[in-house]
Amino acid sequence: MDLIVQSNLLKYAAGLFDRASSVKPPLKVMIAKPLCPSKVAPAAPLPRITPEEAGVDSALIAGFLGELVSDPALEMHGVMILRDGRILCDAEFGAYRSNFWHAEHSLSKSVTAMAIGLLIDEGKLSLDDKVVRLLEKKIPPLAQLTHKGITVRHLLTMTSGVVYSEAGAIVEQNWLRAFFESRVKTEPGRVFHYNSMNTYVLSCIVREVSGVGLRDYLRPRLFTPLGINVMHWETAPDGNEIGGWGLYLRREDAAKLALLYCSGGLWAGKRILPKDWIDASSSRLIPVAGSTGDFDYGYQMWSCRRSRAFLFNGMFGQDALIFPDSRIVVISNAGIEQIFQQSRYYELAQRYFASPRAFSDTPLKQSGKSRRALEQVLASVSCEPPKKSRLSLRRQEKKLPVFLTGAVGKTFSVRKKAEREIIRTVGITGTGNIGLLPLIEQVLRNRYTKGIVSFSFARSEDRFLLRVTEGDKPVTLPFYPGKTLTTVLHLSDTEYHAAVTAETAFDEEGRGVLKLRLSFPEIASARLIRIYFNADGLEVRMKEMPGMGLIRLAADSLGETVRDKKALADLLSKIDPDMLYYKIKNTIEPEFRLYPQT
Repeated sequence: MDLIVQSNLLKYAAGLFDRASSVKPPLKVMIAKPLCPSKVAPAAPLPRITPEEAGVDSALIAGFLGELVSDPALEMHGVMILRDGRILCDAEFGAYRSNFWHAEHSLSKSVTAMAIGLLIDEGKLSLDDKVVRLLEKKIPPLAQLTHKGITVRHLLTMTSGVVYSEAGAIVEQNWLRAFFESRVKTEPGRVFHYNSMNTYVLSCIVREVSGVGLRDYLRPRLFTPLGINVMHWETAPDGNEIGGWGLYLRREDAAKLALLYCSGGLWAGKRILPKDWIDASSSRLIPVAGSTGDFDYGYQMWSCRRSRAFLFNGMFGQDALIFPDSRIVVISNAGIEQIFQQSRYYELAQRYFASPRAFSDTPLKQSGKSRRALEQVLASVSCEPPKKSRLSLRRQEKKLPVFLTGAVGKTFSVRKKAEREIIRTVGITGTGNIGLLPLIEQVLRNRYTKGIVSFSFARSEDRFLLRVTEGDKPVTLPFYPGKTLTTVLHLSDTEYHAAVTAETAFDEEGRGVLKLRLSFPEIASARLIRIYFNADGLEVRMKEMPGMGLIRLAADSLGETVRDKKALADLLSKIDPDMLYYKIKNTIEPEFRLYPQT
């Protein structure tokens, strides 16, 4: 099974980075994501106070946020800071707003583990239960021999030793079968190997033991008591919640889950999580290689080596950092090029918030200087939603560059007019795998673009409209230079809230340039677009964030996965690394031309 999965994965990767044609979905089932109901208020909002009322100097928070902004590697979306269960600061970066849920990636694992802890507390499960016994009706018979040593504890601590991982889940329809047909590389319990399929199997166990899925099991026991009324959890091809990722939460609701670890499992005086489970799960149970960061592993969460801090950690910077000594919780969403804790964010958070000596147990006197410092940094990181301009269109027009106003009413295609009929006969209509939706999001959803075919420009009242046609489906981006305009986009058969921030400029050659940042408040990825206006059409350069840095991390992971497979290792050794890099870069940072149509 492992060789088949890895071979299919390499074939899929080859198609993914081929600009000539669109990607064929490797799975029959597409991963669904509803549109976030952004106007629904929290069911039980947390109290909001000034930092000084909680014994925290506003200048300290301003300093922390200022350092985050000054580091170009930290693509922050939002940071919420709490002390003693009260919100001191909710910083919204750019066009990202805290009323939207955000993809939490592997932070989901810590929530899945809470379900396991509750089942153990109910007496329906134990850490030493054999997984093959719990799932004996769902797995191949041979697994009773090959995987007999794996327990619930091993899944929780990422020490099952099973090779099949989340990479293989991209190309394999039956995840549970693939897991139990995959080789057990190391004796269970001995070696830490981060593998999201361990958590998926935990999700399957929750359903098997409780009779309901992960979300339905947790709703009356966790989500409803905490007032978490806006959330979503994606499901695997078999209908089980993915467990290891796929959870969407608002920052305030992620904060509520983290606060349970500060209170020992109590919420409003009521026991929600067992105290012994919290103590055990947040312990440093398994040592982890230093390349991942400064944390060791517990039960589906991380514990810091050099300070007393616990972490729910999701890829790209979806984090809940808990500092029990200072009673501080820091919640973040981001789009950082990291898989674990490789960025500077964690060092900064520990420096500012780990030590209780930095804070007072009584309210501080309000300082006008500190308050203004915090207000200024909050205003500087936030891109306020657009307000209708009081200027007339005629007065606005005088400030707009001619290259932009001159494009109104024009259409630009990836094919010259004389080529269009010839190209249509061979079935190639656009830019293959290049679309507005970032590639990582297409992969996670198993929903792929048909490729960009054309751009066209229009004008409507106080905004411009860029219509982008992918395949045969047009989407419209509203924009205006110097502003951020919000909309809902239908991309790859999925709806997304989106914000379009626009600027105009001239390059060193004197060409007009339209710069667009397409932010998706519900996910970690963003699309950057630069459109250069030439005499013979448009030159388009695109990037996505996270981008090439993430690809390098993923490539290292894939190389580790196939290192002990001689046939696959031989295949990889024959690939020209320069050509491979070119293909990947040409997909993640594509450049293409659009020609005027008359």
